[in-house]
Amino acid sequence: MNIKKNKSLKEFNTFGVDSTAEHFLKVTTDDELGESIKYIEKNRLKYFVLGGGSNILLGFDKYKGAVIHMQTKGVEIVDETPEYEILECAAGVNWDEFVEYTVERGLGGVENMSLIPGTMGASPIQNIGAYGQELKDTFESARVFLTEQKKIISLSKDECNFDYRDSIFKRELKGKSIIVSVSLKLKKIPKLNYSYKGIRELIFVNGDEKPTVKDMRDAVIKLRTQKLPDPTVIGNAGSFFKNPEISEESFGILKRFIPEIDGFKTKDELVKISAAKLIELSGWKGRREGNCGVYENHSLVLVNYGGATGSEIFNLAHRVIDDVYQKFGIKLTVEVNLLQ
Repeated sequence: MNIKKNKSLKEFNTFGVDSTAEHFLKVTTDDELGESIKYIEKNRLKYFVLGGGSNILLGFDKYKGAVIHMQTKGVEIVDETPEYEILECAAGVNWDEFVEYTVERGLGGVENMSLIPGTMGASPIQNIGAYGQELKDTFESARVFLTEQKKIISLSKDECNFDYRDSIFKRELKGKSIIVSVSLKLKKIPKLNYSYKGIRELIFVNGDEKPTVKDMRDAVIKLRTQKLPDPTVIGNAGSFFKNPEISEESFGILKRFIPEIDGFKTKDELVKISAAKLIELSGWKGRREGNCGVYENHSLVLVNYGGATGSEIFNLAHRVIDDVYQKFGIKLTVEVNLLQ
């Protein structure tokens, strides 16, 4: 286990917020994870787990505790049939590198989630998703370290209680568990999902194409790079807000006032609408306040133009939320995790 004191976290969060951790613990094996928890308990420290830092906002100048940085690596085939493969991936595996690996092997199930930043260990927490795919669609199980019991257990898909950008790891097991590895079940004969209009327009140029998972990945990458800023150039954490879900009655009323607003029914008989459209209609798209702002090409994305603190970005988010609520009576919720 590698321990560093007063470590800058600027390079470990995609917002590029310059914060410091009093204790920084680099974990590369399961044994080191156990040692890290013992170190934290011995020194009576609070802590949080850091993966790729792509879905967090650091709301502190200095974290007076420990940061566990999961850097475990490895991908292993744990089961295989003529129809599918189950791959177990260590928590520190880069998500997009894993997607690229599966696409190169012709496996389907995660190609629409290409270019999502972050690591494998963080993916179940948020139930990441994009362009019609979610992690839960291919999720098989996860090995999870329970910090109180000091043991590793396996959780099935049903036990993880996945929902839209939600899971047991954000509720009952929040602060009580650390994901060690994730197993996904991927198809050898993929069934592609090109329900998203932007994807179809990029793939079906002549109308007679037979797209592959590689075509899907290429289309998703092209679409994402057109809409979303590169965090190595402009600090950001992707979509900052969740798309709200409202009743059909409320959607009907909203549609009368905003004919261009789109929505689709969810399994709970609610209607999911575009938070980006609400933010744009509220006049926030492309608006800058000091060192941060709302991205000019996608209003779901808040950006750090350089030098912004976590508090400044979070205060901007609250102003957006309050303004949208005042104009439309809809309360946006934050997708990014605020750490304080």
